[in-house]
Amino acid sequence: AKHAADALVRMVEANAGDSVFKLRWDSSGGAVSPPPDGLPALFYQVDSAKPDQLYFMLAFPSMVLFELADQLRDGHPAATYRHAALSLQAFLSGCGSALSASMMAHKASVSAAMSGESDLALRISRFLITQQQAHGGFMIEADAMDTVDQSAEIACWLRLVARYITEERHSDSRRPELKAFG
Repeated sequence: AKHAADALVRMVEANAGDSVFKLRWDSSGGAVSPPPDGLPALFYQVDSAKPDQLYFMLAFPSMVLFELADQLRDGHPAATYRHAALSLQAFLSGCGSALSASMMAHKASVSAAMSGESDLALRISRFLITQQQAHGGFMIEADAMDTVDQSAEIACWLRLVARYITEERHSDSRRPELKAFG
C-alpha cells in the first residue's frame, strides 16, 4: 500500500500548480498525452476550468491517501500522504460549481467530507440525491447493470459522507487547512 501511495504522491507533486491534472503516466514518470485518434482528453486529465470532468479519478486517490494517513497516524509517511490528499482535494475544490453538479463527483463528496469540507460534501451529496430516479436507482434505465452498479456505489459513498461529517462534528481535532493546489 505504501508503494502505491508513494506513486500517488509523486503524481500529485508532478501536477502541482497546474490547472489541468494529468492522470496517466508512463514507466519513466512522464505524463501521457491523449493520442489524436484515441480516447478523449477526459480520460487523460481533469481540467479544473471545464465542466463534466471525471472528478472521481482524483477523488478516489485522495480517499486512499486520507485513509492510509489515518492508519499510519503519525510520522513522515502519514504527513506526506495527508498533504497529498489535501492537495488533491484542493484541486477538486478549485473546479468550482461544476463539481457540485456532476454525477462524476460521487467520490469527491467523500473526499471533501474526509478533508473537513462538509459544506462541499453536502452540496455534492444533495445534487446526487436529486438525480435518484423514481425506481430508486441513479440511472434512467431501471434494469440496466450500470444502474445497479452505480446506485449501489453512490449509496455507499453517501453513507460514508454521513459518517465522516458526523465524526467531524463529534471530534476534538481541528479541521485541516486546505491550501491552494501546489
